[in-house]
Amino acid sequence: MKKSLFVFSVLVLTLLSFIINIIYPVNAHSAKLKSNSMFLYDINNITISTTKINYKEDYIEVDLNIPTLNNLKDKNIQDKINKYILNSIYDLKNKIEKLAKTDMDNNILTSPYNVQTNYDVHYANASFLSLTIMYYEYTGGAHGISYKLPYNLNLKTGENVTLEKLFKPTTNYIDLINKEIQLQIDKKNSVPGAIPITEFKTISNTQPFYIDGSNLVIYFQPYEIGPYVLGIQEFTIPLRKLRYF
Repeated sequence: MKKSLFVFSVLVLTLLSFIINIIYPVNAHSAKLKSNSMFLYDINNITISTTKINYKEDYIEVDLNIPTLNNLKDKNIQDKINKYILNSIYDLKNKIEKLAKTDMDNNILTSPYNVQTNYDVHYANASFLSLTIMYYEYTGGAHGISYKLPYNLNLKTGENVTLEKLFKPTTNYIDLINKEIQLQIDKKNSVPGAIPITEFKTISNTQPFYIDGSNLVIYFQPYEIGPYVLGIQEFTIPLRKLRYF
């Protein structure tokens, strides 16, 4: 039992080995932005607040909920993490806003485009934070597009983790996880009246995931392994099943 707990602890601690290569500067904010910050989470004196940015123009509606880390001992790491998250959100906002302006100038904008973000904190302690940000964009057509991006962050270094960093280099973790996912897909498909998941082949070594308590949650964006109506598909794998890898 002690050996199993030790190995499990080692697996969890590997979450602290992350790599970020470049942090891009944030583009200048529009003077029309209205923002406010509200407290949301408290992690042993480390807080996560929500910075809200929303405004409307003839060509676009913006409603952003941005997680902001506070009270880290290392302010440089805190700034690095906050800049990384903010840049990713502003990249989306700026892309949609530029497209909306262009389409309005070309008289093909039929209604304002829309960009939104919301987030969920799935796991947090003094050293590690796992959250996902849901992005929504509408640029015309029958419906908008939603997708979710993971942010698995080492609060000691400010670095981000990919799935392959959770496992030993010699481990065939992709096959292991594929088998677990296929079992869950078969179970979902066996439910009477269920819309079948038919397009799953394999995960990648950069597969989106988050940590939820004692679970590894692998997920797929809309259209990746099934029709749009299925939305984002998630597969929960207990970390204890992976502790020897």
